[in-house]
Amino acid sequence: MLTKNSESLHSDNKNRLPSDDLITDDVRIKMEIVQNLTEPCDRATYSKRKKAAAKKLGASIRSVERLLKKYREQGLVALTKTRSDKGKIRIGEDWENFIIETYKKGNKNGKRITRNQVFLKVKGRALQQGLKKKD
Repeated sequence: MLTKNSESLHSDNKNRLPSDDLITDDVRIKMEIVQNLTEPCDRATYSKRKKAAAKKLGASIRSVERLLKKYREQGLVALTKTRSDKGKIRIGEDWENFIIETYKKGNKNGKRITRNQVFLKVKGRALQQGLKKKD
């Protein structure tokens, strides 16, 4: 037996579009920001709106400008796109461990190793293993 609440949930699900899953809270915020920034106003107000948008997104004003540019070029779809590899480690665990250990060893006993020096050690190890740069 269905209750009134479960009936309304069921009817909501069948009326949902597949694209509804793409509209997350983050996308809704971006939509509000873009809508606010595309409304006509004077330069001073526009500048204030961009600063407020950057603060709301936790990004720079330049990032907000890039978001607007993507929106103008691609429409709403641009607001939903994110990197598929965001938050994922893009190197093997053995390479990650090598880099961390190289950095730790290089910063012992008052020594300081730079990122470039770590890079050179990683590059040297890759050459020893016969690995080549991907094009």
